[in-house]
Amino acid sequence: MTSSSAHQLFFSAQPRTSVAWAGTRHVEDTKDELRLPVDASETVTISGVPVRDFAIIEQMARVDAYLQAHGDAAPAEAPRSRAKEHEVAELGSRDALVERHEMAHYTTAGEHAASQPVYKYRLGPDGKSYRVGGHVMIDTAPVAGNPEATARKMEIVYRAALAPSSFDSLSGADLAVAALATSHLNKAQKEIWERQNAALSRQAMQSPVLVLF
Repeated sequence: MTSSSAHQLFFSAQPRTSVAWAGTRHVEDTKDELRLPVDASETVTISGVPVRDFAIIEQMARVDAYLQAHGDAAPAEAPRSRAKEHEVAELGSRDALVERHEMAHYTTAGEHAASQPVYKYRLGPDGKSYRVGGHVMIDTAPVAGNPEATARKMEIVYRAALAPSSFDSLSGADLAVAALATSHLNKAQKEIWERQNAALSRQAMQSPVLVLF
């Protein structure tokens, strides 16, 4: 390479021989100096490859200058990208858990479920909607005039309220429904016991009494 001209331009540039992206930018560093030739007869060697095209060399110099000026932009994107991926992963896990939780209530309640699962959604950074909460309406009213039916119903309602407890924490509403079902169940069982005792008393009074001397 000649160096006789006083008008030669030198750029403190590092030719990019390879670029790989994995959250952060990595550029293979070389110590070659990028120099614009004065005429078309001069050859510039970049990373061991001779280049004569002035336009290509000039373009590479401009790209290199831009990368040097914005060198911190790509690494700054990496934490934000990882945070976004982490948030999306958490939302995906939460979505699956919410669906499983509410379906446990719904399927266990059976005919006593007064609604299908209703969900609350949140928009994720990826533009998708994720379930972050929900509820199922359950009929907790006692069966009028039938304590036996009430007892059977409340046993189901109680199990439905606590159904997700094996894999997820219970909400305040879940515990409240379980407590209400327990209260109705206790009242129904008390009524059943009282009715049975009353029937036994009536039966005893109607039986003939034999007096032996």
